[in-house]
Amino acid sequence: MKTHLLLILWAAIMCGCSKLVHTEGPETATEIPVCFQVECPAIDEPAKALTDAQEKTVKDLNLYLYCKNATGKDEHIYSAGSANITRKLAVGDYDLFVIANAGADLGNMTRAQVEQSARTVGSEAALETDSALPLSAKTSFSVKAAMTVPVTLRRIVARIDLKLSVAAALAGRITLSSAQVVSAPNTGLYFADNAPASDDKLISYPKIALTGSSLTRSFYLLENLQGKVPSITSQTQRDRTKAPARATYIHIEGQSSGKKLDYYVFLGENTTDDFNVRRNKRYTLNAVVSGENTIDTRVSSAELQLGAVGALYAPNQTLSTTLALVTQNNAGETYQLKYRLYEGSGTLKINGQSYAQDTPIPITAVNGSKQIPITYTQAAAGNVRIGFTVMDRYAYALTKELTTAYKANNPIVGSVSNFINKECHKNQYFTLSLSEKDYAGKFSVKCELVKGAGTLYYNTTTSAEASGSSLSLAAGTHTFYYNGTQVGETVIRFTVTDTNGQSRTIDQNVTMERLTIYVRSKFTWGTQKVVSGNEARLGSYIEFEIRCETPPLHTLPVTYKVGYDMTNTMVPPTTKGKPSQTYNCTLSPSSPSFWTRVVYNDYEGPKYYCDSYGNINYSYILLHGYTISAIALSSVEVTRPDDPSVQYYCYGQEMVRLDK
Repeated sequence: MKTHLLLILWAAIMCGCSKLVHTEGPETATEIPVCFQVECPAIDEPAKALTDAQEKTVKDLNLYLYCKNATGKDEHIYSAGSANITRKLAVGDYDLFVIANAGADLGNMTRAQVEQSARTVGSEAALETDSALPLSAKTSFSVKAAMTVPVTLRRIVARIDLKLSVAAALAGRITLSSAQVVSAPNTGLYFADNAPASDDKLISYPKIALTGSSLTRSFYLLENLQGKVPSITSQTQRDRTKAPARATYIHIEGQSSGKKLDYYVFLGENTTDDFNVRRNKRYTLNAVVSGENTIDTRVSSAELQLGAVGALYAPNQTLSTTLALVTQNNAGETYQLKYRLYEGSGTLKINGQSYAQDTPIPITAVNGSKQIPITYTQAAAGNVRIGFTVMDRYAYALTKELTTAYKANNPIVGSVSNFINKECHKNQYFTLSLSEKDYAGKFSVKCELVKGAGTLYYNTTTSAEASGSSLSLAAGTHTFYYNGTQVGETVIRFTVTDTNGQSRTIDQNVTMERLTIYVRSKFTWGTQKVVSGNEARLGSYIEFEIRCETPPLHTLPVTYKVGYDMTNTMVPPTTKGKPSQTYNCTLSPSSPSFWTRVVYNDYEGPKYYCDSYGNINYSYILLHGYTISAIALSSVEVTRPDDPSVQYYCYGQEMVRLDK
């Protein structure tokens, strides 16, 4: 599918007023209008290397379009001065790279080649070839229907305004003879940070001969990002021994009573630790020679910063951010702020006030950051693109662009898994799943126990969440546990809210069941051999054991009874009964089991002869006696608590005979 695309190229910071000459081939049925519309403010400042008009000129354009959705759709467009350039583009997502004032058709290049493309110069004058400075721009856009894509050109150079003088007290004693820019980059990348890494990437500008005690001069430099030196804390330490090896500086020569004087002024964002000279930025450097070994410098600079802006907003949701004018040594300076709404249909407010597009709004600078509140509200869905321009009194412009989109929210999608088990007093596992299409933020999840009683845990069984507390959760599946203490209907409610203000309620409904704890008891009885020399006596014993299969939740009193019969070894044998006795014990959460030997009767047991290994010869009886022959009576009773959330189920007693 083909669609129309209108490109508007805005070089408000450095733009050509002259009309461009159309050099495209003849239009065909597949071409549509693509217009590069150049605007430029007036500049009024003397003593620059270029005139006002030359500094703003755009003489040629190389445009590179790269389609991110399909192959074979990339295009290179060259214009040696056309006011209108026509192109027809397929629906898709594009990256646009623009190189201005290259001086020639740069030809086809791959994306990688364009991203590393650079301007190389052999001298200061070469930066101003054909009286035009190098500019570039990069932007991305999506073609879905006829649209306008504004593009802002930026210099790849910085402008340095040098104001050099000798202190009044030294007038006539110190004279200046020359000034020279040293270690200026000879190569500037169009689309990447520029930081020369070798000496062959540097040049020195010609010396400027001086005859008096002052110099006012503007010149241009390709960007040179040499970083910071944190150990430099004062201006006096900013010298050639401590500065980065390839930092740009101005070498000033002078004389005093026949003595040659040399001063070195390094460029950067401040006069201490910073050695970065950034593209598209204007620096005012005031240097005052105040002694044979001293030069005082002061750098004035300004920068425009845009605060955080979300990628997506709901209709009628207010976008709030700040525009910050960050200045140094410019307190009290007046700037003019303007905006232009390239895309969007909403209302923009600056400092709480509504202004028409391109209305100059005065901003008074402070040393540091001047915060300017920005709000924007739009009812309709669609893209938003707002350009901000701040100009100083010399009409030097700083620009920032705000881009976002308004779109109806997709619904929050959420669900909970079922409990595998529903017993009270156990950590029951379940999950909460959350998602929202085209939403990358987190959800605020309020957890409430609407009905029932128990404890909710998130992620682990040690992190309890009080009813009414909130969690910050990303999209995905999250683990919860619930330990109920009440039988019956339970409702766990999750109120999920996104950062767009949408909310959804998700309920976990479950009917909790009482916990069953099994109690098992056992009587073990029989005879036990006791050997002494060549004699062995058979004693009788009864052991009692009771245990909960899982630890009880309460203290459980236990009463158990046992009686037994004994039979003698006489022929014929006789039997007698031992009456039952009542015993007590207790089970508890910390002591879930109990064992004891209830009976041990050896004084009535018979004696036998045994060998040296303890083996009894049952045909060789030494003394007749009685041994246990049966459990005549037994019972076990567990006193259960009045707690409907748990039941203690007692199995019948287990009887085991074991002769030892």
